[in-house]
Amino acid sequence: MPVRKKILLLLALAVLIRILAFIVFRSTFDFVLTGQIHGSHAYDTYAVNLLQTGVFGALPGIPDASIPPLYAYILAGVYGLFGRGAPQVVLLNVIVDLVSIVLLVDIGRRLFPDGQAVGLVAGLAAALYPYLIFQSLTLIDSPLFAALLTAFIWAMVVLRQRQDNSASTLALAGFGGLLLGLATLTRPVLAAFVVLLPLWFLFRRTPRETAVRLAPVALLAIVVIGVWTARNARVYERFMPMTATAGSNFWQGNSPLVVPLLRAGYDVQWTSPESLEASDPRSAEADEERVRRVGVGDAQQRLGHAHERHALARGKSVVAQEGLGAEGSRGGRADEPGEARRIALNALSTLRGGLERAQAPHDVGLGDAMILCDCGPHGFGLPCERYPCPEANERGN
Repeated sequence: MPVRKKILLLLALAVLIRILAFIVFRSTFDFVLTGQIHGSHAYDTYAVNLLQTGVFGALPGIPDASIPPLYAYILAGVYGLFGRGAPQVVLLNVIVDLVSIVLLVDIGRRLFPDGQAVGLVAGLAAALYPYLIFQSLTLIDSPLFAALLTAFIWAMVVLRQRQDNSASTLALAGFGGLLLGLATLTRPVLAAFVVLLPLWFLFRRTPRETAVRLAPVALLAIVVIGVWTARNARVYERFMPMTATAGSNFWQGNSPLVVPLLRAGYDVQWTSPESLEASDPRSAEADEERVRRVGVGDAQQRLGHAHERHALARGKSVVAQEGLGAEGSRGGRADEPGEARRIALNALSTLRGGLERAQAPHDVGLGDAMILCDCGPHGFGLPCERYPCPEANERGN
């Protein structure tokens, strides 16, 4: 069977499974019918406010930067064109899932000796993996981020394989920078990649070639991120490169509540100091205050419990949809920020061990670099893994 036909069958299978899953579980995932959003209600709120007021903010007409902007803007566009509804959201997720699968197949083809088979198996894994199917049914940015990240990795793989620095090669580099900027505006967790990507290029390219090819990547990414940074500077009257929640994430990952709450089976996300001096909890001042409220002793204690904390975070399953609020309500979180992109990349990484690769780790090491970039932020901030919830503990899960 021709490879193109195999890929088309793979995409058809991915679409069919996701559509059938939505039909079967519509009573759970159709948030218009149930009034309950699985994923993140924040994106829905921001999208609705954007349509109604033209202002990006949690409160109508009041600008803020509490969440990364790209998915909310795209969601607002979908709502504006097709109305607010779960089928529209699922269709968007399915489309970006298909982009991820196609590019994943080609990444495998390009990086492995038996690349076509590896790519198809990796694409099949992404099409059938239950968590990715679940994500496609929810209102969450994970499918979009996975598609942008996979597209960026594909662009970098092709860019490194090019044999010249022609205009088309530099245009591809600029396109890669655009993808990197958009991915960062979806989830800002790629800072370490600024160092790891050039190292990966240097395995195959000279320092000069690496600099020439990555300069447009950096330039376009800075321009894209700079547009949002300039907007935030007007809103907050200070330098704010992405969101006003870095302090909140730092508090949630380093406060004295982290290990006790995880031991008790609660999600530490959404926790906050009992009282803030800042009048607006979404302000930059409130975010800075959360950082100050994490004492040196608390951070040291948290580092001492790092192994236990991550073992607890990884060892349980999420059952409920949202996290523990500031008032201490029960719950879990159904979204794992690193899961979608990690699974797609691990589909390649796990298959490579049994293959005799002439490339050694020099080519597929880009996947390892991305996984490292994903894990790094969780070492300093919010331990975003699969959170347990009390109900799961009570059942002995």
